[in-house]
Amino acid sequence: MSKTPFAIDPKPMQGQSSARAGVSAVSRVFRSLKLPGACQANLNTLKVRNAGWDSAQVVESLIILHAAGGDTMDDIDMLREDEGLWRMLGYELPASRSVRDFLLRFHSDEVVRKAEKAARRQKLLAFIPEETSGLEGLRRVLTASARSAAKALGNWQIATVDEDTTIIESHKKSAKWTHEGIKGYQPVVATWAETGLVVADEFRDGNVPAKMAPVECAKAAFAALPDSVTRRHFRGDSGCYEWNLLKWLRHEDRSKEAGGAIGFAISASRELAG
Repeated sequence: MSKTPFAIDPKPMQGQSSARAGVSAVSRVFRSLKLPGACQANLNTLKVRNAGWDSAQVVESLIILHAAGGDTMDDIDMLREDEGLWRMLGYELPASRSVRDFLLRFHSDEVVRKAEKAARRQKLLAFIPEETSGLEGLRRVLTASARSAAKALGNWQIATVDEDTTIIESHKKSAKWTHEGIKGYQPVVATWAETGLVVADEFRDGNVPAKMAPVECAKAAFAALPDSVTRRHFRGDSGCYEWNLLKWLRHEDRSKEAGGAIGFAISASRELAG
């Protein structure tokens, strides 16, 4: 068997190279779904101050950071040193300081204090702050992503929304104890089961129980579905066995909506079933 033909050249290659060329495929998907435009339309007010990056470039950089295995914002500085990578993207990746500034603009101390104050009045330990304008814009970007991807997959007519909470362990000082005895966060995520697409989510502290207002994420999930959907379903575990969600799912107004009535299956704990 002959050897693979190659020649060793002691002269350095002209131009740049990168060991992370695969992330260019992630960038191509991001752009083919027209998400740069969605970011510009909905996150333009969050543009990094006094910097050369727009919101779409920062969001794309964060997605690439995640795809490349990054764990923290500081890891983007390592990607930033990869000149071959940012030449493929067409721009130099933002520094971790700029990324941190961008992400902090989704947060509002005032909104958190307002929710915390309301919880204390009701003698509750857990609370869910209202979405800031930045988070509302990000939700619209997620909706655009799901609809563009669904169209590329062939305009599905059936949609089953699967809603569940996920515990993410964290060692941050602000992280709160979860019911599993670890500190972290417990966001709720709604996926479109037939396509595997995430259609809605809601970030929560770790001490927020799954049964606290699950209807809000469900509403956002069904609102994100494209007009091609004519049959709608919902499924959830016992964390979704909550009166306001059940009432909303079976309300007669659902049958008047474009997707029609929502069939649903929600499990209940043995205590509730009894």
